[in-house]
Amino acid sequence: MGSTNVLQQIEVDRWSPVPIYHQMSEGFRALIQAGTLAPGDPLPTVSRMAAHYGTSTSTVMRAVDKLAADGMVVTRRGARTCVRAQSAPSTEMLFPKQTTSARILVYLDQLLEGLRQGYGQSSRRFWTTYLDDVHNADELLGIFQLRATDSMVIYRPTEPLIPILQQVAAAVPTVSLFYPIPDAPADTVLADPVTPLTDLLQKRLAAGQRHFAYVGGKAATQSESAQHCPYRTTRECFANTMRRANIEPLWFETDCPDANAAAKIAKKIPAGSVLVADHPQLSLLLDPDSTRFDAISYTECRSTLDLVRGKVTTLYLGLEALGGAATSLLVKRSRDSRMRKPRQLRLQPQVIVSDAAI
Repeated sequence: MGSTNVLQQIEVDRWSPVPIYHQMSEGFRALIQAGTLAPGDPLPTVSRMAAHYGTSTSTVMRAVDKLAADGMVVTRRGARTCVRAQSAPSTEMLFPKQTTSARILVYLDQLLEGLRQGYGQSSRRFWTTYLDDVHNADELLGIFQLRATDSMVIYRPTEPLIPILQQVAAAVPTVSLFYPIPDAPADTVLADPVTPLTDLLQKRLAAGQRHFAYVGGKAATQSESAQHCPYRTTRECFANTMRRANIEPLWFETDCPDANAAAKIAKKIPAGSVLVADHPQLSLLLDPDSTRFDAISYTECRSTLDLVRGKVTTLYLGLEALGGAATSLLVKRSRDSRMRKPRQLRLQPQVIVSDAAI
């Protein structure tokens, strides 16, 4: 909740015999107890509160000090005052960026489902922190302290944040999905699409197919941290299989083409070709009726799988499975505090065959 909305919910009567600082502290207490302000949520800054209520910063600090003395908030030098955590342990889910897109919300729900099933603890709480909100390790560890965080799951960490995550992983049991965190005692869950994709391509080669095409973008596969990205692995597996078969496939480098650009690409691909695309929606964009190509793709998104089921042969590794695997690694690490060597767990995607598949 934004700081302006929080302040608007707390009324202060300057003419009341009750001191202003007491009205403010009681107002925040009510919001915390009602769950409007959750553990780890920051309070508005002292200057913002003083300006909103037309009072001095010393009065605001007195209200904050009262909340801290009552165990409602935690104050830290150089950091925002935040709501204190409750006693139940929690797991933090770190996502690349804050967004309300339907795709990311589905990812969050799937990961949460897998974590809940894996832990099997109704009392455990789960929080989401967006990586673009993280500025330093002390800030993140401060949030974890407030929320009683004893484990962390990271979805696709970005390279600039690796130094921060290295420090945090040294203090909190951590699992990263797809991207290992170098020089840190963090475990990794990896997608391994090589075996199922190779089998699919070999079956088509054995059936006499000689027309293959790959459509996808470079952006998600070029960085060093993306070396274990399932999209990059899929791309490399396709290239290696074609090389061994002495076949020159068609390559189209594009991230998210519009309908017109997709139609132009589709015209360059012979009908009946095996089309391997970065993601299933791209396959449908190139072949809306799912009648022109034998399409193969990879996804972790359950709603995407539902959208393309029967139309695109899909290598599906849902985030609920990844969350369950992450939990097993976290539980083992929490039971053995001496375990420092990072571990990797590789999961093979399911193959959901399309109606047009060979």
